[in-house]
Amino acid sequence: MKPTAPEAAIAARRQLTEQKLDGMKTAIAQLRREGGRLSVRAIAQRAGVSATFCYENNSARALVRQAVADSRSSRDRTSLEEHDRVEATWRERALNAENELNRAQREVLAQRERIAELMGRARDAETMVPGDSAQTLRSDTPHRKHHPQTARPPAQSGTPQARGTP
Repeated sequence: MKPTAPEAAIAARRQLTEQKLDGMKTAIAQLRREGGRLSVRAIAQRAGVSATFCYENNSARALVRQAVADSRSSRDRTSLEEHDRVEATWRERALNAENELNRAQREVLAQRERIAELMGRARDAETMVPGDSAQTLRSDTPHRKHHPQTARPPAQSGTPQARGTP
């Protein structure tokens, strides 16, 4: 029995719809391989169908929705992996910086202790020098020995002695 005209038209339309859906599946696969952006317009253009078909046909709409969702989750996964990789390098840099800071603080502490030790030695050496020699080292004129009976020459204005500072 030969199909009636309406039945033949319906069968032809279904076959055309299946061809369009197959074309969309192929277009989605190509866009994924190429790393292209998956959107209704991009898929419709690549498949040679109208955007209206993608929106109005339930199967086409489901294909697009699934492709876009998969693309987003793939991008999100890639983005998350990249974020984790970058964060790991920053974490490593922070740990290295912390270790270097601790090393520098220990070095500064050791240097301060050494300075304190040397200052103490200098103080000890100063107290070990006889009184007259110590006064000579501190006097304004290194070659003249200080004697309590010897008067100092009068100070001129503007000099440290005139201002009352030793």
